[in-house]
Amino acid sequence: MGVLSSALAVAWGWLDRNVLDRVVDGTGHVTSFLGRLNFLVDDTLLNDGPDAVAHGTVATGEGVRRSETGKAQDYVSYIFIGVVLVGLVYIYWLRG
Repeated sequence: MGVLSSALAVAWGWLDRNVLDRVVDGTGHVTSFLGRLNFLVDDTLLNDGPDAVAHGTVATGEGVRRSETGKAQDYVSYIFIGVVLVGLVYIYWLRG
């Protein structure tokens, strides 16, 4: 029994060091990599993207709020400027 026990102990020790430890270490490395990748995707796509859209929406709203004065002559001026710009685009880009 002593020789068989020693042989099993040596075999189990080799299996533990060369197979099980490598599987556990590899799993840890893969898990760490996937966690970092998940952080990058989550931080850039799911946090920064919607935050940028929200900031753009707020900035656009502030610009529109400043342009709404309640004066008819301001609105007529905006319409005139828009018609001139559309005419210039038509003349120089669409026809040329």
